[in-house]
Amino acid sequence: MSIGVGIAGHALEMAEPILVADVTKHPWFVKSAQVSEFTSLLVAPLIGSGKDEKFGTLSVHSKEKAAFSRDDEITLVSLAQQGALAIQNARSSAEWRAHGGVMKRIIDEVRLWDVSLAESKLCKQIAQSAVKVLGFRAARIRLRDLITDDLVTAATAGIPEEDAYVLT
Repeated sequence: MSIGVGIAGHALEMAEPILVADVTKHPWFVKSAQVSEFTSLLVAPLIGSGKDEKFGTLSVHSKEKAAFSRDDEITLVSLAQQGALAIQNARSSAEWRAHGGVMKRIIDEVRLWDVSLAESKLCKQIAQSAVKVLGFRAARIRLRDLITDDLVTAATAGIPEEDAYVLT
């Protein structure tokens, strides 16, 4: 099935639950070999917090005609909303885990920083970490001068010292 096809596809497309007393009389019903025989159907869309985050649908089936009530619909919609949030969180977590190698390297680098050092030396460590983690040739940290409000080079990595403070 796809969005806009069948009862479930329409529920997802419209972002609304659909309660059907007798599917055999519904114009959107598409018989599927994957599901055993049923007569009534209640479908709720699984939609994330973003407008375009349509994950799928949650449905319940019954062989009994008109088996579901409005209270059942409210309950299923609530379950679908919580389910969509769980799916959204799981997908976000999976994305985070996919970047976990990078995150681990960042955390490992941060642990090496000696925050007891003078600001200029700490900035040097941060710039070196940026080069190491990101794999680029050079990095620079500029800090805001509290008197002039200018951004001033505080530290560099991967740049010869004689060129480091000439950068604009």
